[in-house]
Amino acid sequence: MDIKKYRFINKNSYGIVDLNVFSSDDQCLDVIGVALKTGVNFIELKTNNISPLKMVNFAKKVRELTSFFEAILLIESRTDIAQLVCADGIFLNGDDIPPSMVRELINEENFLIGKNMSDRNIMSFDCDFAICKNSNIKEKEIPIFFLGNQTAKRKAFKLDPKYLED
Repeated sequence: MDIKKYRFINKNSYGIVDLNVFSSDDQCLDVIGVALKTGVNFIELKTNNISPLKMVNFAKKVRELTSFFEAILLIESRTDIAQLVCADGIFLNGDDIPPSMVRELINEENFLIGKNMSDRNIMSFDCDFAICKNSNIKEKEIPIFFLGNQTAKRKAFKLDPKYLED
């Protein structure tokens, strides 16, 4: 039985965090904390232009927050970091290794794999959920979070310092 699908029940809000847009780690943690407190269920940490050591140390702090709020933590592109911080899964970009290889590396039944997909390849990947910009796509076999569409059932959006102002 695939119990992963139950991890998406009543979880419709996906925050994407790029540490590079914050003035400090503390500011970023504050934004993540507010987002989780106000109902964000998924936190994806982007790993671009951040040293692996810094990302591991920061992700461990975020793991504490997401655990407290019973939210899902995903690490972008870095399977090794996801394993080190006990993340719930990974988010893969187009040039990353395919989900099938991630599943070989991480032999954990509940490990989630997400992918950014366009409308023409939405169902052609072995992943557990997708993020898509095209709001005309309908969910089929996997949950889809729609980036930038605030009327969608499942929403994805970027968290930035302005989030504290709302």
